[in-house]
Amino acid sequence: MINDILDFSKIEAGKLEIERIEFAVGAVIRDRSALLGEQMRKKQLTFTVDVAPDIPETVYGDPTRLR
Repeated sequence: MINDILDFSKIEAGKLEIERIEFAVGAVIRDRSALLGEQMRKKQLTFTVDVAPDIPETVYGDPTRLR
């Protein structure tokens, strides 16, 4: 949460640097979903992620920001 607040401060100051690298978007989504899904199960909640089949395997962007 502190990192999110710091990121907002950087955005407002115009100093947030966004990476532009190739990464496997599906892997990032699956990894994050597994973590969130486990937290939800502990709270007896259902967590579902649905990724459209036409999403490319790799994209250019900032995987850290996506997480």
